[in-house]
Amino acid sequence: MQLTKTPTKERERKVVTGWLVLPITIALYIATPVLMYYAFVNGTTTSSNAAQPDWALFWGACAALFFAILSSPGFFTLQPNEARVLILFGSYKGTAKQGGFCWGNPFYANGPSGKSSGTPWGWPARRATATRTSSRTAACGGTRSACAPAPSTATSSR
Repeated sequence: MQLTKTPTKERERKVVTGWLVLPITIALYIATPVLMYYAFVNGTTTSSNAAQPDWALFWGACAALFFAILSSPGFFTLQPNEARVLILFGSYKGTAKQGGFCWGNPFYANGPSGKSSGTPWGWPARRATATRTSSRTAACGGTRSACAPAPSTATSSR
């Protein structure tokens, strides 16, 4: 049985501007500790003096933190004449071509655009810089001028 491959047609997808979603995400991060604080301040105590938080505020803080963390990986930037392929769980969903600060579905595979970074986590690869020091320089405390021979005062006559 032979499988025939059909070419995928490029579909341009519009993504939301990141400047619209960023204040919402920041507000969710700020709301989390505020709601958690008020959950315990407005809570009650049981007959055994155990603190009981206001459960509605407590779970609201947990939901705010969950949605803030969930929306954070959706941010990406595109330079002019640059595109980002949007892949959702292995299937092609489209190509984002609008430049600027954008936000897409956080489950899209937002890998590095254009070039590989050299590390599996997307961080820039560090280059090892070898410093060459001779044994003479190392013995002189790292400064070459401290061990430099004194200039000779003898003149050669010809």
